[in-house]
Amino acid sequence: MKISFGTNVILDAIIEGREGGAEAKQLILAVAQDRTEGLISANSITDIYYIARKYLGDVKTREVIYSLLTIFSVAGVGEDDCLNALELPMGDFEDALLAVCSQRDGAEYIVTRDEGFIAAPGCPVKAVRPAMMLSILQR
Repeated sequence: MKISFGTNVILDAIIEGREGGAEAKQLILAVAQDRTEGLISANSITDIYYIARKYLGDVKTREVIYSLLTIFSVAGVGEDDCLNALELPMGDFEDALLAVCSQRDGAEYIVTRDEGFIAAPGCPVKAVRPAMMLSILQR
């Protein structure tokens, strides 16, 4: 099974004290242990760096991103993806772009804490909360 990770879930795992950190770490561990495939979009990597650097500093953030890149596949983002995302009836373009890239790269789920994403109409890949994703993985 391939799971696409929203930026917020990755940040929850790498920045101490964030809500959902324990669940996010369990999901990343599942990817690291090859119990599932993990996918992160290329534009999420830049967002992760920008936000995490404020908490972890430059050197530690680069180490974390390097580690993520060794266990996750990265979904590229191109012009067609952006155009396709604009066509989705989702209210948040960033979410729509992740959905398009996730679908293109064969993800069965998107894991996110973004309630708007989970409830968004027209999302081509099922978006679920981290707790639900952990439950699915345990089946």
